[in-house]
Amino acid sequence: MFRRAWVINAYSERNLEGGFLSARGLKEFDCADERIQNVTQTNFSGAFATGYTLASMDEGEWTFVAPGTAYSAVMKYVCDYKLTPGK
Repeated sequence: MFRRAWVINAYSERNLEGGFLSARGLKEFDCADERIQNVTQTNFSGAFATGYTLASMDEGEWTFVAPGTAYSAVMKYVCDYKLTPGK
């Protein structure tokens, strides 16, 4: 079972390599194998996807989600979400 969700990452310090402070991305979750990949991601100079766009990227590699991390909580929510019939 695959699900997709938009996620914003907000960092307390700028990324040393790219200089970004936040990122917004569409993530794809493989609920059965507990993996995640970027479908698309944009990095921003400001907090919570504000400021200048610093970089954009498409389609990343699948990575396993470690238990007890923020992404494991997001994955649980996304994978357990029940769709409303007719919407």
